[in-house]
Amino acid sequence: KLRGIRHLQGRLSSTSQTMDDDVPSFNVLMTAATIALFILNVLLALRLRSLHSSSLHTVPLPPEALAPVAHRPTRPSLPPVLLEKVQKHVPDPRDALSHHAANVKQLITLRRSHDAAVRQQSPREILSDLQEGNLRFWSGCAQKPCLSALERQALLEGQAPKVAIVGCADSRVPVEMIFDQGIGDVFCIRVAGSLCSSTVAASIEYAVHHLGVKLIVVLGHEGCGAVTAAQLPDDKLENEPPSLRDLLRSIKADLEPSARTLAAVRDPRARNREAVTINTLAQVRRFLANEQMRQKLAAGELLMVSAFYNMTTGVVDFMDTESTDTCSAEGRPAASDATSLSSASSSEAGDADNQLTPRQRLARQVPLMDSSTRAAAAA
Repeated sequence: KLRGIRHLQGRLSSTSQTMDDDVPSFNVLMTAATIALFILNVLLALRLRSLHSSSLHTVPLPPEALAPVAHRPTRPSLPPVLLEKVQKHVPDPRDALSHHAANVKQLITLRRSHDAAVRQQSPREILSDLQEGNLRFWSGCAQKPCLSALERQALLEGQAPKVAIVGCADSRVPVEMIFDQGIGDVFCIRVAGSLCSSTVAASIEYAVHHLGVKLIVVLGHEGCGAVTAAQLPDDKLENEPPSLRDLLRSIKADLEPSARTLAAVRDPRARNREAVTINTLAQVRRFLANEQMRQKLAAGELLMVSAFYNMTTGVVDFMDTESTDTCSAEGRPAASDATSLSSASSSEAGDADNQLTPRQRLARQVPLMDSSTRAAAAA
């Protein structure tokens, strides 16, 4: 109403300016109209003010507001149906505080039993759990396990991860998410190119010898920038910062024995996959240079595999290095009799294995979940 009145007043004022000033009757009419509009504005403002004040002071206070603080209800009165839903999702804070200590003790007991059950699993069973978690991830059925505040407090008692994963630092490869694991399930070490440096090796040794980890996974991924950069010429690597240059040179040294094979692959994505696979296998060999690791591997107490994460599909392909390679005394892997070529003699088995391309090596490895098994699981 105010906007309409002001608009009309402006129209009348503009009209009065176009009229001749010598017409007294029109000037008197405009003056009277202006006074009337002013009075109407004042009356409307007073009415709005009275309505506002009455809305503030005429609403009676509920009896609960006048009751003592100790007798006030903890929640506003709601219909029974809505109140039941609220009680399910929003528990009373006072109840949580009163039962806080009991809940923490109970959760600690449950966590200890869970950790004991994890320690009873075999390495193959843990690997199967990872495969099932990745299946849930790429099929869109991830459980996304999340812990409450009390469950996180229960983790202060200690950790018992079931797997140690050396993954790339790439932000597109969230290790816990692609395996659908929660807090405390994965001992994760992330470094560019999944490189096994001395610090990474120390972390893995801690996980194996002190946390009881039975499965080690070296995870590469599609489109790894560190592996791609490691294939650049040496003069371009010299332009990188010192620490990054050393890391790329370490990866490049692992790729040099297969440089001719990689150069023969024309498709860039296929070449990158071959290079990443070669790099992950090389990092596994670095871990196997540890005598204690080899002893646990021979005793069946430890399983070490390499894996490749396809970002396009979300699928992780595992490569069982235990069934294809055994480690020699010098820490370098040699081809086993079970996987040697049938056309080669036992003395030429190692040389024949070195002649294979990375894809042929992958074809000889025992698949942990082939395409038919994965399709059946997804169905």
